[in-house]
Amino acid sequence: MPESLIIPEKLPLQRLKSNESTTSSTFSRNSSSSSVATSISTTAHSPIQFKHSPLSPSLTSLTEALQLSFSKPVDHHSTTTTTTTAAPPTTTPTNEPVQLEKWCIILVGLPASGKSSITANLMNSLKPNVHIDTFNAGFIRRKLSNFENQDSKFFDFNNPEGKKQRDLYATISLDHLLNSLIVDNLDIGILDATNSTRERRDYIFNTIKQKNSSSGVKINTMVLEIKCEDQKCWEYNARAKTKGPDYAKMGYDVALKDFINRAHKYRDAFEEITKDEMIKDGGVFITLKDVGRANIEKFGVENIDHDDQVFEMIMKFIDCYYEEFGKDYLDLVYNDV
Repeated sequence: MPESLIIPEKLPLQRLKSNESTTSSTFSRNSSSSSVATSISTTAHSPIQFKHSPLSPSLTSLTEALQLSFSKPVDHHSTTTTTTTAAPPTTTPTNEPVQLEKWCIILVGLPASGKSSITANLMNSLKPNVHIDTFNAGFIRRKLSNFENQDSKFFDFNNPEGKKQRDLYATISLDHLLNSLIVDNLDIGILDATNSTRERRDYIFNTIKQKNSSSGVKINTMVLEIKCEDQKCWEYNARAKTKGPDYAKMGYDVALKDFINRAHKYRDAFEEITKDEMIKDGGVFITLKDVGRANIEKFGVENIDHDDQVFEMIMKFIDCYYEEFGKDYLDLVYNDV
């Protein structure tokens, strides 16, 4: 993100066509493949209450305790408690061979850096050949909370209640991603969140290591850091955010100002990934800056077996991103009126 964000009054006060995918992020590829509990009970206009730390090692027990199901949206306008029952979790029979080596792509990046757009392009590019899905922490937050009341103060890292709830939503996203890799024919799961602190990233890697040892499924990891250092691109992305569900009932001027305040709070708390952290966690680390216009930084790629066709497809997508997608995106940004 640029050193100083443009204040709202310097941005054109008009809504732009969003450069983000029109395909909504899904919670899991197939509700029948979910390994968590199958019912939800929630009261309107009240945040989820929980006693366990969202960073507890026992992910499954946490989600089971919450009795979550995402078979249909929660009506936040209801004043009563609603219970939805889904079918028992099953694994659909398939003639496809079981893939015991999977990939978890962990996104890292500040708000409006382009994470979700790059994720949508990756999914559309690889879907004809592999089973891939995205697990978005923001989607879970909106699904399980009265997100209309979550202004930039909710995203302040000095707000303990807000941080506790955000940790919970990220934990649920990770839990579903890993369980989908293990019990489903999913080859690649993408964790779409800022993952901006070492604490969060350490938790993700430790959880994956536990799943590796307990499941017999090898889950390879790739950290894909998305950076946007082009001021004009960041402004374009920020304006597009005002069209998102968080700001559906908010005027453009107010929405833009609130989003910029939210971005500042994430930037203040952001901890850069260091080489020591990469070595400790292992896996592959890639930085895609300014939609691939800058040099793509890679670490740990040489340790991957190049007979891994899924890995080769991911790398081809990243290496060709600027030519395939970046140029068109920059045309939108720089030709925008």
